[in-house]
Amino acid sequence: MYRFTAHSVLPIGSAPLRKTVVEIDRGRIVGLTTARTGDVVDLGRVAVLPSLVNAHTHLELSYLHGRIAASTSFGGWVRQIMAMRREYPDPAAPETFTRCKLDWSERARNTAALALHKDLLRIRREDPVLRAQRLRGLDGAVLSDHAFVLRYFGESMGDRLLVVNFGARLHASPIPEPLLAPSRGGSWRIVFSTESPKYGGWGTPPLETISDGWWIPAECAVLLTQNDDTTPPR
Repeated sequence: MYRFTAHSVLPIGSAPLRKTVVEIDRGRIVGLTTARTGDVVDLGRVAVLPSLVNAHTHLELSYLHGRIAASTSFGGWVRQIMAMRREYPDPAAPETFTRCKLDWSERARNTAALALHKDLLRIRREDPVLRAQRLRGLDGAVLSDHAFVLRYFGESMGDRLLVVNFGARLHASPIPEPLLAPSRGGSWRIVFSTESPKYGGWGTPPLETISDGWWIPAECAVLLTQNDDTTPPR
């Protein structure tokens, strides 16, 4: 056991102590006593207190989380931050916001991208099922490492199915996901696809077939609505 004393001992939870011996056993404080029996090291006119933790943060650097590698020196860490700030502008800076504002003079050069965003806003505004945002009106499932599905329940208005694939073309036959099944007597019909020629894509064939399962295009988002009394393609 290691025992020492000092001019002041600050236990934090109470007033400063004088003429007090701190007892340490295997790196832990095990006692405070006024008895000076045995070997006691006097640290002199100093104050003993628990370790202080520097818990301050730099919220303005949050966007660099995961981009700064561990460094063995403070200087190396600072140099990394400065390099990253030059490569990735601060998203909260006014000049970054200004650079991100829409330049409507670019409409003639980016007609496909403009059409895509206008249609997304229109669907979100006009589709009664997507617009409803009902409690427990949405469910989702993961289809693969890069694909997922969201089903919007529309009751009398019919359901909507959003299939998103960030990876390569996905083929599943059979596909063991109940959310993909249409209601009894119906099938799915594509109402929107990011692969539409209107947006510069190659078009989107039906995702669901009778004899060959589901074919989900690569790097694509497809919104489907339900048809009644129709049959998927073969």
